[in-house]
Amino acid sequence: YLSEALMIRWMLVPFTFVLCLFLVTEGTSQDKKKVTITGAVITVEATKDSKDTGTITVKTPEKKKKDVVVAEAKEHKIEVTKDTKIEKAGEKKKDPPTAAIFADLQKEQNVTVTHTDGKAEKILILYKKK
Repeated sequence: YLSEALMIRWMLVPFTFVLCLFLVTEGTSQDKKKVTITGAVITVEATKDSKDTGTITVKTPEKKKKDVVVAEAKEHKIEVTKDTKIEKAGEKKKDPPTAAIFADLQKEQNVTVTHTDGKAEKILILYKKK
């Protein structure tokens, strides 16, 4: 009886260690979440060495539900890399978007940005109604 209890204890130690190790790695390896925001471009800053990259600041409007502010107006600084896909929306919703470049981004344009940790993956320049 004594040897069985001792064996169970010795088996419990590695099992507990492996379980703790698994929980620690599970907690640290969270996938980065893609976030999509829509707002107006406040600033456009190109990097000195390349005209196709830089940073933009997008201000999202505050969101209200039944006169209660759900989300405050906020400024997001987004890094635009050479891998960022930039497109211009069509005049009508059914029109396909056309390719664009970093130089097409201007102040006071409405854009939809999909980003992960502040690095833009896709920017859609929305059509401005006259």
